[in-house]
Amino acid sequence: MEGKSKNPNLGRVKMYTVAGQNRSNATWLAPKKLRALRKNPDYLQRVDLIQDLGFETATSRIKVSPDGEIYPPQVKLYELRELSLKFERHLISEIINFRVLDDDYSKIAFLCADRSIYLHAKYGSHYSLRIPRMGRDIAYDSWYCDVICAASSPDLYRINLEQGRFLSSLSTQSPALNVVSRRLRRLMMWMVLRVTHYADAIANEGDLSLTEEQKKNFRKVKEEEDVNADRKLQIRLKRRRRRKQSKEACFKAFRC
Repeated sequence: MEGKSKNPNLGRVKMYTVAGQNRSNATWLAPKKLRALRKNPDYLQRVDLIQDLGFETATSRIKVSPDGEIYPPQVKLYELRELSLKFERHLISEIINFRVLDDDYSKIAFLCADRSIYLHAKYGSHYSLRIPRMGRDIAYDSWYCDVICAASSPDLYRINLEQGRFLSSLSTQSPALNVVSRRLRRLMMWMVLRVTHYADAIANEGDLSLTEEQKKNFRKVKEEEDVNADRKLQIRLKRRRRRKQSKEACFKAFRC
């Protein structure tokens, strides 16, 4: 191999530097200048080093795939406080998008090019499932524990992680969905709109020329709506308490 190997001895630590006779050429050179390098003997006899290409004993076979693409897809997590790599993982398919499902890195959902959603935990891959169409974007609704996927279809796919099953899809008039997002205050705004609607209805009740029977029916419908709204609110609060208890139990198990 042409080049010079420098071995400065710094105490017990040995450092090796391999340097060729010529510097590497810039990638932004004009195509005409790059073609002219074909006749340059120094360029033809250059030595290029591939980082991290090494084995414990020797390399016996090397082959390149016809497409020349990258494989396999990797995920790397860095600890910025320590400026170091925490771990790296390999996936089967290319990652389109991903979402962090918890406050830390313990739960992550990856939307991949093979229509799969891979759920990862601290110990690695936990579970995988497939959606009917090619996914394009992914979002997470922490209030309902729903993973929402936009795909090449008019339906918005929903997977509930608490129940472990698909929910009914949300249909749209668009032939395909490219981006999906969630508003953090969606539930609070919805409740405010319902309260405003009831207040307007009660205020306008006296202005309407209704018979006594129609007024009774109006109040009956309003009371039923109030009961349904209270029941739904209690169900949501119960689910929230259940999730909180399960998280606390998991934390206690990890501490033990």
